[in-house]
Amino acid sequence: ALAMRTSQLLLAPPIASRPPRFYERIRLAVLVVTDHGAAVHNQHAPPVATEELAAVLEPLASAGQQVVLERVDTSLEECLLCAAAYTASLKEHTSAVTDGSSPASMAIQTQSYVDSAELRHWLQHFWLQLPGVGQHRHSTSERLLPVVVYSLSSPSLTLLDRTQQAVAFDDVVLAVQSRAGHAQLHEQCAGEPRLLDAADATRATLAAVLQLGFGVSSPSTTWSEAHEAVEHDLLWADVRTPFGPFSAHTQLSFAQRDAVSRAALYARFEEVLREVRQLHQHFREFDVTIDEMLSAADHLVFLRRLNLLSSKLQHARSYLTLHNFDSAQYFMHSSQHELRAMRAVLNRTSHAVLSHVHCPH
Repeated sequence: ALAMRTSQLLLAPPIASRPPRFYERIRLAVLVVTDHGAAVHNQHAPPVATEELAAVLEPLASAGQQVVLERVDTSLEECLLCAAAYTASLKEHTSAVTDGSSPASMAIQTQSYVDSAELRHWLQHFWLQLPGVGQHRHSTSERLLPVVVYSLSSPSLTLLDRTQQAVAFDDVVLAVQSRAGHAQLHEQCAGEPRLLDAADATRATLAAVLQLGFGVSSPSTTWSEAHEAVEHDLLWADVRTPFGPFSAHTQLSFAQRDAVSRAALYARFEEVLREVRQLHQHFREFDVTIDEMLSAADHLVFLRRLNLLSSKLQHARSYLTLHNFDSAQYFMHSSQHELRAMRAVLNRTSHAVLSHVHCPH
């Protein structure tokens, strides 16, 4: 079991999700919201290390791709919509804890936290009006990854959903940090409880961005085919990774960097297969097949292009197996030539189709 789990982590680490498709440009729009005015900006609130995020994320761009991080600073006084969303998502949790005088003596403790789903709900209402978000127009070849970080000068511990510093949704990453110092977690390593630095949400934010935008998952999670569900395994939870409380690193291991490249190639594979399915259904409205519609000369050209496309996909699969991602991506990109040529043959045949109305009487 140890050898199998280690091999899976090194050779085929789990992918959290496939990107919707291959994008030539990935733009991270980081909105930093502090709880004081711009005149004393970053004087009391803990700093947000966007330079560290960029240093890790920008080198993950594959060949022909660019990862860009853009930061916009504001405050709750300047962005009233940010303040309204934050205030509306604040919740309180009450629990009974021992007061320390005796094991049987209990005290009531109230903890304030931010409901991440509620915060996302309200931010979506004002999305295009938020600073640095609605001002940019991105093309179809660009993917926008919004990141909203609330950096608070409050000394009280404020987390998302009571336990998280950052949460990744399918369209945004939310994070929060404060001047609450170190908080003790339930997780332990070698008998010692792990600590959470409430003033630095860099690792948690980086992990959420990797999960949303690049398909990277935590090394402590794996997919069980027997149970058809996600399983948690802490065997390698303390490796070089920004995920989880057992590691203190912000850098990625080579296995997780490979997972980023693999996820991008899977997205390109899916694009090509989706295009092939569309070509196959090109004449569906006429209730005829491609073989019936194409002339002998066009049919020969179409089959040659299809065979060449199949060969390129097989080469890409072979290079992907060898972890030669650049060569695999070259064959995946070049497959667009065959797809365009096949589409041109079908369009030329479609333009030659004439409609006839026949009346039997």
